[in-house]
Amino acid sequence: MTARAKITVVQFPDGIGNWNLVYRFFRLRKRVFIDQMNWSLDQYDRLEFEQYDTLGATYIIAHEGQDILGGARLIRTDAKQPQSNGKVQYSYMIRDAYLGLLPGLPSNLCDGEPPTDEKTWELTRFVSAENAHVGERILREACEFLKSVGASECLFLGPPTFLRLAKRMGFSPKKMGKIVGNKDGRFLAFTCPIVGDGEMSDAEIIRRLQEIVSEKNSVQRRVLLLRLAETDVPLRLAELTEKAFLSVHS
Repeated sequence: MTARAKITVVQFPDGIGNWNLVYRFFRLRKRVFIDQMNWSLDQYDRLEFEQYDTLGATYIIAHEGQDILGGARLIRTDAKQPQSNGKVQYSYMIRDAYLGLLPGLPSNLCDGEPPTDEKTWELTRFVSAENAHVGERILREACEFLKSVGASECLFLGPPTFLRLAKRMGFSPKKMGKIVGNKDGRFLAFTCPIVGDGEMSDAEIIRRLQEIVSEKNSVQRRVLLLRLAETDVPLRLAELTEKAFLSVHS
Protein backbone atom coordinates (compact mmCIF):
# COMPACT_ATOMS: atom_id res chain seq x y z
CA MET A 1 0.00 0.00 0.00
CA THR A 2 1.72 3.17 -1.14
CA ALA A 3 1.47 6.74 0.13
CA ARG A 4 -1.07 7.43 -2.62
CA ALA A 5 -3.54 4.93 -1.18
CA LYS A 6 -6.51 6.29 0.75
CA ILE A 7 -9.55 5.05 2.65
CA THR A 8 -12.93 6.33 1.45
CA VAL A 9 -16.24 6.04 3.28
CA VAL A 10 -19.06 5.64 0.77
CA GLN A 11 -22.62 6.22 1.95
CA PHE A 12 -25.74 7.06 -0.08
CA PRO A 13 -26.72 9.73 -1.01
CA ASP A 14 -23.72 11.90 -0.07
CA GLY A 15 -21.20 9.44 -1.49
CA ILE A 16 -22.95 8.83 -4.80
CA GLY A 17 -19.97 10.36 -6.61
CA ASN A 18 -17.79 7.51 -5.32
CA TRP A 19 -20.27 4.71 -6.07
CA ASN A 20 -17.88 3.38 -8.71
CA LEU A 21 -15.63 2.33 -5.81
CA VAL A 22 -18.44 0.18 -4.43
CA TYR A 23 -18.90 -1.44 -7.85
CA ARG A 24 -15.18 -2.26 -7.95
CA PHE A 25 -15.35 -3.49 -4.35
CA PHE A 26 -18.01 -5.99 -5.46
CA ARG A 27 -15.58 -7.17 -8.14
CA LEU A 28 -12.81 -7.62 -5.55
CA ARG A 29 -15.18 -9.61 -3.34
CA LYS A 30 -16.00 -11.90 -6.25
CA ARG A 31 -12.33 -12.42 -7.01
CA VAL A 32 -11.38 -13.17 -3.40
CA PHE A 33 -14.42 -14.95 -1.95
CA ILE A 34 -15.57 -16.91 -5.01
CA ASP A 35 -12.55 -17.32 -7.30
CA GLN A 36 -9.86 -17.76 -4.64
CA MET A 37 -11.71 -19.08 -1.57
CA ASN A 38 -14.41 -21.02 -3.46
CA TRP A 39 -17.25 -19.75 -1.29
CA SER A 40 -20.75 -20.59 -2.49
CA LEU A 41 -22.02 -17.04 -3.02
CA ASP A 42 -24.25 -15.38 -5.57
CA GLN A 43 -22.55 -13.52 -8.41
CA TYR A 44 -23.52 -11.61 -11.51
CA ASP A 45 -21.32 -10.19 -14.26
CA ARG A 46 -18.09 -10.61 -12.22
CA LEU A 47 -19.68 -9.05 -9.12
CA GLU A 48 -20.42 -10.59 -5.72
CA PHE A 49 -23.32 -8.91 -3.98
CA GLU A 50 -26.33 -9.94 -1.92
CA GLN A 51 -29.47 -8.73 -0.15
CA TYR A 52 -27.48 -6.65 2.35
CA ASP A 53 -25.80 -4.58 -0.37
CA THR A 54 -28.42 -1.84 -0.48
CA LEU A 55 -28.35 1.95 -0.51
CA GLY A 56 -28.62 1.78 3.28
CA ALA A 57 -25.22 0.10 3.66
CA THR A 58 -22.00 2.01 4.32
CA TYR A 59 -18.76 0.91 2.67
CA ILE A 60 -15.20 1.49 3.91
CA ILE A 61 -12.94 1.09 0.88
CA ALA A 62 -9.13 1.20 0.58
CA HIS A 63 -7.95 2.19 -2.89
CA GLU A 64 -5.25 3.75 -5.03
CA GLY A 65 -7.20 5.72 -7.58
CA GLN A 66 -9.67 3.19 -8.98
CA ASP A 67 -7.60 0.18 -7.88
CA ILE A 68 -9.40 -1.41 -4.91
CA LEU A 69 -7.10 -2.79 -2.19
CA GLY A 70 -9.74 -3.89 0.32
CA GLY A 71 -12.90 -2.91 2.10
CA ALA A 72 -15.75 -3.75 4.43
CA ARG A 73 -19.51 -3.24 4.71
CA LEU A 74 -21.30 -1.65 7.67
CA ILE A 75 -25.02 -2.01 8.47
CA ARG A 76 -26.95 -0.61 11.44
CA THR A 77 -28.56 -3.48 13.33
CA ASP A 78 -31.98 -1.85 13.57
CA ALA A 79 -32.17 -1.51 9.77
CA LYS A 80 -34.62 -3.59 7.75
CA GLN A 81 -33.65 -4.71 4.27
CA PRO A 82 -36.11 -4.81 1.34
CA GLN A 83 -38.27 -7.91 1.40
CA SER A 84 -37.53 -10.77 -0.99
CA ASN A 85 -40.71 -11.53 -2.96
CA GLY A 86 -42.66 -10.04 -0.05
CA LYS A 87 -41.95 -13.10 2.11
CA VAL A 88 -38.71 -12.60 4.05
CA GLN A 89 -37.76 -9.52 6.05
CA TYR A 90 -33.98 -9.44 6.38
CA SER A 91 -32.13 -7.26 8.89
CA TYR A 92 -28.41 -8.05 9.07
CA MET A 93 -26.32 -11.15 8.49
CA ILE A 94 -25.54 -12.33 12.03
CA ARG A 95 -29.11 -11.93 13.24
CA ASP A 96 -30.66 -13.47 10.13
CA ALA A 97 -28.34 -16.48 10.41
CA TYR A 98 -29.35 -16.90 14.07
CA LEU A 99 -33.03 -16.75 13.06
CA GLY A 100 -32.48 -19.46 10.43
CA LEU A 101 -33.10 -17.17 7.45
CA LEU A 102 -29.75 -17.92 5.81
CA PRO A 103 -29.46 -21.62 4.91
CA GLY A 104 -25.75 -21.24 4.08
CA LEU A 105 -24.80 -20.12 7.60
CA PRO A 106 -25.21 -22.11 10.86
CA SER A 107 -28.01 -20.81 13.08
CA ASN A 108 -26.08 -21.62 16.27
CA LEU A 109 -23.39 -18.97 15.75
CA CYS A 110 -24.71 -16.92 18.72
CA ASP A 111 -25.59 -17.99 22.26
CA GLY A 112 -28.45 -15.49 22.41
CA GLU A 113 -30.55 -13.40 20.06
CA PRO A 114 -28.44 -10.66 18.41
CA PRO A 115 -29.53 -7.07 19.11
CA THR A 116 -31.49 -4.57 17.04
CA ASP A 117 -30.21 -1.23 18.25
CA GLU A 118 -29.47 2.08 16.51
CA LYS A 119 -26.12 2.31 18.34
CA THR A 120 -25.00 -1.17 17.32
CA TRP A 121 -23.69 -1.87 13.82
CA GLU A 122 -22.50 -4.97 11.98
CA LEU A 123 -19.29 -5.21 9.90
CA THR A 124 -19.10 -7.97 7.29
CA ARG A 125 -17.58 -8.69 3.88
CA PHE A 126 -14.19 -7.57 5.21
CA VAL A 127 -11.47 -8.23 2.65
CA SER A 128 -7.91 -7.05 2.03
CA ALA A 129 -6.15 -7.86 -1.23
CA GLU A 130 -2.84 -6.46 -0.04
CA ASN A 131 -1.62 -7.11 3.52
CA ALA A 132 -2.54 -6.89 7.19
CA HIS A 133 -1.66 -3.18 7.28
CA VAL A 134 -4.40 -2.43 4.75
CA GLY A 135 -6.88 -4.43 6.80
CA GLU A 136 -5.97 -2.56 9.98
CA ARG A 137 -6.42 0.81 8.25
CA ILE A 138 -9.85 -0.26 7.02
CA LEU A 139 -10.92 -1.33 10.52
CA ARG A 140 -9.62 1.85 12.14
CA GLU A 141 -11.43 4.00 9.58
CA ALA A 142 -14.60 1.96 10.19
CA CYS A 143 -14.17 2.63 13.91
CA GLU A 144 -13.76 6.37 13.32
CA PHE A 145 -16.89 6.43 11.17
CA LEU A 146 -18.87 4.55 13.81
CA LYS A 147 -17.73 6.99 16.48
CA SER A 148 -18.84 9.89 14.27
CA VAL A 149 -22.41 8.51 14.05
CA GLY A 150 -22.68 7.79 17.78
CA ALA A 151 -22.30 4.00 17.62
CA SER A 152 -21.28 2.21 20.81
CA GLU A 153 -20.83 -1.37 19.60
CA CYS A 154 -19.90 -3.24 16.43
CA LEU A 155 -20.61 -6.88 15.62
CA PHE A 156 -18.25 -8.87 13.44
CA LEU A 157 -18.51 -12.13 11.54
CA GLY A 158 -15.46 -13.80 10.07
CA PRO A 159 -12.80 -16.48 10.54
CA PRO A 160 -11.33 -16.90 14.07
CA THR A 161 -8.21 -15.01 12.93
CA PHE A 162 -10.41 -11.91 12.68
CA LEU A 163 -10.86 -11.87 16.47
CA ARG A 164 -7.10 -12.23 16.98
CA LEU A 165 -6.53 -9.25 14.67
CA ALA A 166 -8.95 -7.16 16.75
CA LYS A 167 -7.07 -8.07 19.95
CA ARG A 168 -3.72 -7.22 18.38
CA MET A 169 -5.07 -3.80 17.41
CA GLY A 170 -5.97 -3.06 21.05
CA PHE A 171 -9.71 -3.69 20.86
CA SER A 172 -11.66 -5.78 23.37
CA PRO A 173 -13.59 -8.40 21.37
CA LYS A 174 -16.13 -10.61 23.10
CA LYS A 175 -17.37 -13.83 21.52
CA MET A 176 -21.09 -13.97 20.80
CA GLY A 177 -21.01 -17.74 20.51
CA LYS A 178 -18.78 -20.66 19.63
CA ILE A 179 -16.81 -21.17 16.44
CA VAL A 180 -19.09 -22.73 13.81
CA GLY A 181 -18.47 -23.93 10.30
CA ASN A 182 -19.85 -24.99 6.96
CA LYS A 183 -18.32 -26.18 3.70
CA ASP A 184 -16.82 -22.71 3.16
CA GLY A 185 -14.83 -22.66 6.41
CA ARG A 186 -14.97 -21.76 10.11
CA PHE A 187 -16.70 -18.62 11.39
CA LEU A 188 -16.99 -16.69 14.62
CA ALA A 189 -19.35 -13.88 15.61
CA PHE A 190 -18.01 -11.39 18.13
CA THR A 191 -18.67 -7.89 19.37
CA CYS A 192 -16.40 -4.94 20.18
CA PRO A 193 -17.03 -1.63 21.95
CA ILE A 194 -16.20 1.34 19.74
CA VAL A 195 -12.90 3.01 20.63
CA GLY A 196 -10.80 5.53 18.76
CA ASP A 197 -7.58 5.11 16.83
CA GLY A 198 -4.85 4.12 19.25
CA GLU A 199 -7.28 4.11 22.19
CA MET A 200 -7.80 1.03 24.32
CA SER A 201 -11.14 0.24 25.93
CA ASP A 202 -11.54 0.11 29.71
CA ALA A 203 -12.27 -3.61 29.49
CA GLU A 204 -8.99 -4.32 27.70
CA ILE A 205 -6.98 -2.18 30.12
CA ILE A 206 -8.56 -3.97 33.09
CA ARG A 207 -7.85 -7.37 31.50
CA ARG A 208 -4.18 -6.49 31.08
CA LEU A 209 -3.94 -5.06 34.58
CA GLN A 210 -5.51 -8.22 36.01
CA GLU A 211 -2.83 -10.19 34.21
CA ILE A 212 -0.16 -7.96 35.76
CA VAL A 213 -1.40 -8.08 39.37
CA SER A 214 -1.91 -11.85 39.11
CA GLU A 215 1.64 -12.48 37.88
CA LYS A 216 3.82 -13.77 40.73
CA ASN A 217 7.12 -13.48 38.87
CA SER A 218 8.36 -9.92 39.44
CA VAL A 219 10.41 -9.85 36.22
CA GLN A 220 7.52 -11.03 34.08
CA ARG A 221 5.20 -8.61 35.92
CA ARG A 222 7.47 -5.71 34.96
CA VAL A 223 7.59 -6.90 31.34
CA LEU A 224 3.78 -6.89 31.20
CA LEU A 225 3.64 -3.45 32.80
CA LEU A 226 6.11 -2.04 30.27
CA ARG A 227 4.07 -3.46 27.40
CA LEU A 228 0.98 -1.76 28.77
CA ALA A 229 2.86 1.52 29.17
CA GLU A 230 3.89 1.38 25.50
CA THR A 231 0.21 1.47 24.47
CA ASP A 232 -0.21 5.09 25.62
CA VAL A 233 -2.90 4.18 28.17
CA PRO A 234 -5.13 7.15 29.13
CA LEU A 235 -4.94 8.99 32.48
CA ARG A 236 -7.74 6.85 33.92
CA LEU A 237 -5.12 4.12 34.51
CA ALA A 238 -4.97 4.63 38.31
CA GLU A 239 -8.72 4.14 38.76
CA LEU A 240 -8.72 1.07 36.51
CA THR A 241 -5.70 -0.37 38.36
CA GLU A 242 -7.70 -0.29 41.59
CA LYS A 243 -10.66 -2.01 39.89
CA ALA A 244 -8.40 -4.69 38.44
CA PHE A 245 -6.71 -5.30 41.81
CA LEU A 246 -10.02 -5.60 43.63
CA SER A 247 -11.42 -7.98 40.99
CA VAL A 248 -8.42 -10.29 41.40
CA HIS A 249 -8.15 -10.22 45.21
CA SER A 250 -11.81 -9.98 46.23
